[in-house]
Amino acid sequence: MNIASIDIGSNTVLLLITKYDNEHYLKTILNEYRSPRISHKLIYNQSIIETKINELMNVLIEYDNIIKKYHCEKILLVGTNALRVAKNSNSILDLVKSKLNFEINIIDGDNEARLSFLGTVYPYLSNPLSKIVIDIGGGSTEIIYGNNFDIKYVKSFNIGVVSLTEKFFIDIPPSLNQIDEAVHYLRAIFNEIRHTIDANSLLLAVAGTPTTLSCMKQGLKEYKEEMVDESILNSNEINNILEQLVKMTPKQILKKYGTVVKGREDLILAGTLILRTIMELLNCNKINVSSRGLRYGVVVDYIINELKRPIK
Repeated sequence: MNIASIDIGSNTVLLLITKYDNEHYLKTILNEYRSPRISHKLIYNQSIIETKINELMNVLIEYDNIIKKYHCEKILLVGTNALRVAKNSNSILDLVKSKLNFEINIIDGDNEARLSFLGTVYPYLSNPLSKIVIDIGGGSTEIIYGNNFDIKYVKSFNIGVVSLTEKFFIDIPPSLNQIDEAVHYLRAIFNEIRHTIDANSLLLAVAGTPTTLSCMKQGLKEYKEEMVDESILNSNEINNILEQLVKMTPKQILKKYGTVVKGREDLILAGTLILRTIMELLNCNKINVSSRGLRYGVVVDYIINELKRPIK
């Protein structure tokens, strides 16, 4: 059976189409990525603006056509931080339901973290080490620690690439003072992980920040999942990229790195700072990049817990 999964994030809306076969294997058929950034200027308990709702609907209409083309038997949609905090979330859900007959499930931060962990670690089940998954989103960052499906620590931190950028980086490139303030803020936000997580674990980073950094490191102008998934980034490589980003405007970043940063050219600096801060607090000098995460976790969770079937 073909299963579609849509992750409606604060910055991006991701579509995954998978095939679950009679041998219990889960195969990726298609991944699509769009950046309507519905959290733009969004403050807690305020409304997502009309233009962003329209952009979201255009993306979902496009995805609906793709899903029909692949004859998906099940469509799973989840909404994360932006839809969690916006006061007009229910009206958006009603609009999507009336126009497309899509049911969006708005999940809380802990469930988002659990599903991101599930979707990220399942290719690494044979690795005996515990795993740490870092999922940097637009409005929140999830950190999950566990051994395969046994989760020992999970927390959703209320800071992401969009919210950090809008909070500290009025201008890009920012001033040194703005960077210092942002780093100080991030260290305070994430400080607790130093005392609650065993850093002697397999460190996995998922979502747009690490996958984009991997492309930048490899000189990829267009995204190639087979070259990004399970690639490695070390702290020196991240610091070298960061040294360039702090001096560049979004236009310069887009020109230098190409379409792999499109939609993130003004956010990749914030994401890199978040990732580097977490790595420093965990005293880890390398990460494994995953292209999977939440949208995969939603499918894995559906197969295991709803269909009651195994996954190989």
